Amino acid sequence: MALFFDPFSGFDFFSFVVPIFFGITLLIIFGMLGYRLVEGLKNSQASEETVQATLIDKVTSTNHSTDSNGMNSSWTNYTLTFELATKERKTFEVKRKDYLKYVVGDRGQLSFQRKRFNDFKI
Repeated sequence: MALFFDPFSGFDFFSFVVPIFFGITLLIIFGMLGYRLVEGLKNSQASEETVQATLIDKVTSTNHSTDSNGMNSSWTNYTLTFELATKERKTFEVKRKDYLKYVVGDRGQLSFQRKRFNDFKI
């Protein structure tokens, strides 16, 4: 008995496509989890830097989702962008409480590890 093609019944579409689709989906999910894990480890292992910086931008983005049962959910991302003394710009996703503490134009000491925001002292 052939797995994908039987001369008496033809090509078995589902036996061919469903396993491939399932495999690709699992590959994407595990790839995303692996990426998040590696990024977290890199941030944790990086040395903490503290530099003079100015807050130049604050951005919020709210996302909405409805599942197949009609349940709604929403979440908000908070982003702060700083300009360092070297004119380099760093953008960090932060918690709401950190987002609300600062206003554009604040100057102070920015502490971070690679892509992770640690603190901003005015």
